[in-house]
Amino acid sequence: MVATEAAEISIREPGILLIRFREGIGLEPGHVLPIVSASKRLAGSVVHGNLVDVRGLLYIEQEAREAFAAQRSSSLSGIAILLSSPLHRTLANVYLSVSRPSVPTRMFTAEDDAVVWLRAMNEKRTSRH
Repeated sequence: MVATEAAEISIREPGILLIRFREGIGLEPGHVLPIVSASKRLAGSVVHGNLVDVRGLLYIEQEAREAFAAQRSSSLSGIAILLSSPLHRTLANVYLSVSRPSVPTRMFTAEDDAVVWLRAMNEKRTSRH
């Protein structure tokens, strides 16, 4: 596990990284690079999906959303955003419609469903190569 000011990043299972944002934090642009760097170190070149738990976030600044959306990795198969409230769903819908992430991204309220989807995205990605 790697801890940054805004999140803890760990390998949930082979092929799936868990990025869990700290409770009560607002995500600012300065938080993005340490999270992305830690994720790349943990995943290496292995095809993987990111399970992003935003349930503890208070807000996400626009520049931070854009910085995450612009990230590219040849080994990233998909991003599953784990939500818990209607407010989070609204924030995630804004993120998806405005920022247009460079990899397939979906929202989930159940972690198990998100993991199943990420496994399928990993399989799809590895079968193309």
